[in-house]
Amino acid sequence: MSSESRIRDPLFRMIPHRSMVIFFVGVFFIFAPMSMLFESTISPSRSPLAIMLLMAASGGIAICWAATFMISRWFIAGIVAMTFVMLAIHMPAVQEAIGMETRAPGLDALVIVASVVLGYILFIVFIAGQGRQTVELRNEMRLARQIHDSLVPEIDDDGPRVQVYGVSRPSSEMGGDLIDLHRTAEATDVILADVSGHGVRAGVVMAMIKATIRTRQMDSAPLVDVIRDLNAILTRLTDSGLFATGVAMRFDGDAAMEIVTAGHHEVVHVRGGSATLIGNDHLPLGIMEETPFASRRIDITSGDLIAVYTDGLNETMDTNGRQLGHDTIRSHLARNADGPLAQVAATLLDVVGAHGKQGDDQSLLLVRVV
Repeated sequence: MSSESRIRDPLFRMIPHRSMVIFFVGVFFIFAPMSMLFESTISPSRSPLAIMLLMAASGGIAICWAATFMISRWFIAGIVAMTFVMLAIHMPAVQEAIGMETRAPGLDALVIVASVVLGYILFIVFIAGQGRQTVELRNEMRLARQIHDSLVPEIDDDGPRVQVYGVSRPSSEMGGDLIDLHRTAEATDVILADVSGHGVRAGVVMAMIKATIRTRQMDSAPLVDVIRDLNAILTRLTDSGLFATGVAMRFDGDAAMEIVTAGHHEVVHVRGGSATLIGNDHLPLGIMEETPFASRRIDITSGDLIAVYTDGLNETMDTNGRQLGHDTIRSHLARNADGPLAQVAATLLDVVGAHGKQGDDQSLLLVRVV
């Protein structure tokens, strides 16, 4: 068993071994003198005023040291000022005024002070080091979110053949869901893909999927060839535990749409307030390179609503562990199919949010035939 697998707290699994050593050595020196302190004679007696002044000076020096390492070097001035305060407290006239008697410190007192100070210094080094790493990580996550937003923007398109609205909400800074719209003079392609897992790893694969699809679309490739090539690339370039489901639809002005599915759950087709389902015929992308993908043509007419969504919606759980399920989503789509697409999406996502907390990437694509 590796050392990382023996560490329970996921936070400490991310901390470098050197920083862990600093942390535990700091703990040692903070608490090592405690038994010696309890066995020592706490003398001489000091007045409450003297105790408060000594605590304020010592605490102030400690705060200034921490601020010097973590905020600004200008706090060195505070260290100097508080040190003068400490020296002033030990002047004979001041000691007499505040009721404090001093004696020469014994060896045990010097050891206690040195141990606590050393432990404190090690904690400051540990916190400062981890703070820098945290800032770098936050900057990288912010950049990842910006990249995700540029790759998967909201879609709100009112074209000559179809109206398309799509929204994707990652569960972290970067998600593995893709929604995409590509128009040419001949056709409109609408694509949704859902990479297994979520986070940066899934997001990188999602970006690769979009780049592959757009490259083939620029060559005006048949829709089924786009999916076949994408499947081949994913199978070759990703590990066996990673795959993606997807739906690709092409609207070319005929009375039917072309559709290719890859391991995704049923697509919802609403007409006249009634929802029918377009099932899946193929394995997910990235499972087997020679998967024989084929396209189908589905009859469509003006006013039809085509809806595709990822399992982050239907698998949303309430506090009792019950999933929202497909039926609730499909019923909502059937009842509200005539409304503006943005409103249909917003109200559906409200239903999902009211059911439970988001646990996975959530994406929704709505297409209305004009």
